[in-house]
Amino acid sequence: MKIRRRLLDPARAGGGTGDDTMEGKERFIFPILATAVIVFFASAAVTYTNIGVRFDFVQRWLFAFIVGWPVAAVTAFFAMPLIRRVTMRIVEWIESESA
Repeated sequence: MKIRRRLLDPARAGGGTGDDTMEGKERFIFPILATAVIVFFASAAVTYTNIGVRFDFVQRWLFAFIVGWPVAAVTAFFAMPLIRRVTMRIVEWIESESA
């Protein structure tokens, strides 16, 4: 039940007054920053897996990052509402099974 309350009531998630909800600028900035970190490391791992450490590793890694980041950021912006709904359904299913 705790997980569901946190998903349904953002004030509980942060233990605050409800200021933790993402609206306005935060709604745009969060996926940009989150995907920057994820794509930075994922592109490094994939580049390393594909070519290993070579003289042009950093150049290829940064190119993969520059291409992947905007794609990931736009995808995250549009996918987050769907992901939140699916998460809530999964949590409801888990809670109904444990009750």
